[in-house]
Amino acid sequence: MTIDKKEAGISALKMLFSTIPYAGQLLNEIIFDYRGRIKQNRLNNFTELLSDFFNIHPDIDLENLKSEDFSDVFELVIIKVANTKSLAKQKRFRDILTHHILYPRSSTDNAEIYLQLVAELNETAINILSQYQRFSIESQKISQQLQELDKRRQCLASYHTNITSDQLDEQNQRQIEEQIVDIDKQIEALNTYNESIQDFKKAEFYQITEGEFLYNKQMLSAKALLVDNGMSYFDIKPFQAMSITEFGDLFIRFILN
Repeated sequence: MTIDKKEAGISALKMLFSTIPYAGQLLNEIIFDYRGRIKQNRLNNFTELLSDFFNIHPDIDLENLKSEDFSDVFELVIIKVANTKSLAKQKRFRDILTHHILYPRSSTDNAEIYLQLVAELNETAINILSQYQRFSIESQKISQQLQELDKRRQCLASYHTNITSDQLDEQNQRQIEEQIVDIDKQIEALNTYNESIQDFKKAEFYQITEGEFLYNKQMLSAKALLVDNGMSYFDIKPFQAMSITEFGDLFIRFILN
């Protein structure tokens, strides 16, 4: 971004946020009036990220920015940005803020929690969580398909067993048997596919060590984002049989969508 474009973006933001009862004053004080001595680079980078957003969305209704709820979220975001050097985290903070700009009726109850999680979690942990969510969605689809196939197979097998030979000619019997074989193949294929999409449960998938992988899973578990399903089994080591929690699913959907 050139200096002229950068200054133009800053000027546009000053005008936009001057309409916000609480956040506008905070933005002017922290970013513009004192940017030379308060976390200058971090706040300037975030200003550019916001400028990019408003360039893409020039028709934002400024009335949506005047609520007290939005001002509270804005203040929380700015404070986090001022204390964060990671550009990746700044982008996630930006996305949380812009979500509330685009969807002004969104609940702000979890905003502070989500911001704190973004501040504390590294990108590897967020990637691990997103992979568990992806698998959770996919495995639910697979489970539903397997249940439907199993139900169809049981019906065909029961019909084939109970029907008498004089009620069913040889050709129809063969057709039923072929359908059962075909269902068995579909079930086997689904089980194979289900196994093939579980590489994310290995450290090498993320190009990290086993120790780093374990640490990230422990951290996600401590924050109630993942749960250890193997605690009640003697033959499964801790943090091996993990799954995403409902809260983890809500969090990852919020920051990635």
